[in-house]
Order: sequence, then C-alpha cells, then structure tokens
Amino acid sequence: MKTTSELAFESFLIENNLTFEKIEEETTRRPDYLVQIGDVKLMFEIKELDFEGGNRTIGDHVRRKIKEARGQVRYGAEQGVPAVLLVYNT
Repeated sequence: MKTTSELAFESFLIENNLTFEKIEEETTRRPDYLVQIGDVKLMFEIKELDFEGGNRTIGDHVRRKIKEARGQVRYGAEQGVPAVLLVYNT
C-alpha cells in the first residue's frame, strides 16, 4: 500500500507529465522512483515525517529520515544516476 507521500509525489509527476516508474524493492536498499526529465534520469527516495516517539527537538525528525535514507540515495549514486531525498511533511 502506498503512503500519503508516495501518492502526493506520483500525483505531482502525473500532473507535470513526467515519466516515472516505481523501483521494485529488492534485498538491497534502493530509492523509490526513477523519473525521466527530458534526457535526464533521477532517482527519488521518499520519506514521510512522523512525530511518533515524542522527541520535540527541532530538526531531529528530519535528521532521522536523512540517516534512514542514506543507503537508498547511495545506491543511486553508485548507478551513476543522481538521487534526491524528498522529505514529505503533512
């Protein structure tokens, strides 16, 4: 089942006529989407902020998502494709 952030991202891509595909999950960590913009391919890892756990320190939520996504973004770079971490906040 897709998350709210994935649905919003796909809606954005469709509204802007951008070609994309959902990257299949494998045993190695990979980004969520491969997007084509003209001749350029980009990989996107989508993370959704949640405020569970009660930590109220400003920025901790975002830093945690960046740390979680490190492997997926690195995978894109290793493939020679620029990778973007997109953090969604409801």
